[in-house]
Amino acid sequence: MVLLFAVFCWIAISDRHEVDKTSLVADPADWLFLRNGSTPPFSREEIEILVVGDIMPSRDALGVGDPFRFISREVAEADLAFGNLEGVITPEILKDVCLDRKEPPPELRLILPPESAALLQRAGFDLLGLSNNHTYDCAYEGMQETWQGLIRSGLQPVGSGALESMAYQPVYFYYDGLRIAFLAFNTIGQPSARIETKSGGGWQPQTWQQSKALQAVRLAGDQADFVIVSMHWGEENNLQADLWQRETAWELVSAGADLIFGHHPHVIQETQVVPRLDPVLTPAFVAFSLGNFMFDQYETHPSQGLALRVFIDKQGLKAVQALPLHSTRQPRWMNSKESREIIKRIGPEPARSAFVCDTTTCNPAEAYPGSMGGLFTNGSIDLTGDGQAERIWLHEGRIHIYRENELIWESPIEWNVVDAALGDPNDDGRFEILAAVNGKRDGKFTSQPFILGYRSGMFRQMWGGSPVSDPIREVEIGDLDADGKQELVVIEESGAGKQAVAVWKWHGWGFSLFWRSLEDRFTDLMVQEMEGGVKAINVGLSW
Repeated sequence: MVLLFAVFCWIAISDRHEVDKTSLVADPADWLFLRNGSTPPFSREEIEILVVGDIMPSRDALGVGDPFRFISREVAEADLAFGNLEGVITPEILKDVCLDRKEPPPELRLILPPESAALLQRAGFDLLGLSNNHTYDCAYEGMQETWQGLIRSGLQPVGSGALESMAYQPVYFYYDGLRIAFLAFNTIGQPSARIETKSGGGWQPQTWQQSKALQAVRLAGDQADFVIVSMHWGEENNLQADLWQRETAWELVSAGADLIFGHHPHVIQETQVVPRLDPVLTPAFVAFSLGNFMFDQYETHPSQGLALRVFIDKQGLKAVQALPLHSTRQPRWMNSKESREIIKRIGPEPARSAFVCDTTTCNPAEAYPGSMGGLFTNGSIDLTGDGQAERIWLHEGRIHIYRENELIWESPIEWNVVDAALGDPNDDGRFEILAAVNGKRDGKFTSQPFILGYRSGMFRQMWGGSPVSDPIREVEIGDLDADGKQELVVIEESGAGKQAVAVWKWHGWGFSLFWRSLEDRFTDLMVQEMEGGVKAINVGLSW
């Protein structure tokens, strides 16, 4: 059992989870990270931690007997098992009060039955994150009952408490001489209609404050040997992490996080091995979204989840194994063939390459450690020239421009915008959007760059390039040769599953090719500032 001395103090763990770890070596394809590059011989010196995504034992999810019967062995065998509890545990007397509330609609509230805590404890879980956008589905009464119900069942809540400040405090575990800190953060807003402050305060949901989160990670790192951060973030149903997730992950790692796992998109997103600036330190590992672990969503991607079996020792992260699963109301592990397809899609990105340019050419350079790129999802820039930045979103192939919370323009539905960049690509002293647009002309596939801007009181296409022979996959803008003018950088398909990086310069009425790399498997393009203020092209190399 887990011995709880005091909330947020050291928690000692006995050997209730003892298991012969020599039996856990699996298919080499299952391993997302191996410290020495080969499957290690496991011993009792490693601590095994199992982390999973969204757990929602409600609605029709409990009508199947023991809902965890097919996965509880692996959960219980871990020394520590941690997941995100999506919803509030509510007794019958409180359930009626919750359903009487006007917001949100009853069908969107995740009200969990009282037996949920006992089921999760019997399945082998030790910690459950309560930092998510359903924590307050039954206001402070439900939040308090959930926290206390977990404690009564011998489970440790993370990311919640009687005061909001408690939600930013870590839970510490001490095991075999190793100190482990757990933190849980929620970046998804709670609708204001659901926030009802109890007289005297307390039991309020955590609100995302990045500076507080980073400080909490730093303080945890000062006290612990290994820091694990659970993140409720991202956009639902997006199969790829957005740029903000990647940038935030890098900041959390820089603050001291060793393992970050995400949830809320309800689908599995990619993973990332993040090297440290100090090469002596072991890398950190980021799983941007583990998807659902137990949920009543049956579409293809939401019904696929991922658990991570993480092994650590006194040197830090030792190994990470992927355990894909069918995440319906009775989760079960995937077979080898099914797992292989998932792991192929979400496996960690390998090394990155960099190029620096002068006025004549571009040359290879050392990539900055830990850099992370990604397709454009959202950003801000002053397109109208009134001193107020507009918010630009790229979602499902369309660009949406907002002023404050009002949608003021969106790209034509026939455009399929695959990527975008913000800047001054045509060197006219005004900011624009450079968009890579796929389409069809005369029944044939086309790919071409467009420049979108605001002129004469309206947003419009200011320039449209001719269709290119090599389709554009990603775009970026940056002044690469320090001449005061921004260049266009693209990843373009060059055939046979390979790509090239190309740099184009604006010549007054269009772009002309300045430089093109040799072909490779390029992805995740970004323009990055290196030491000395030099702008460099930083690009990932896929498997």
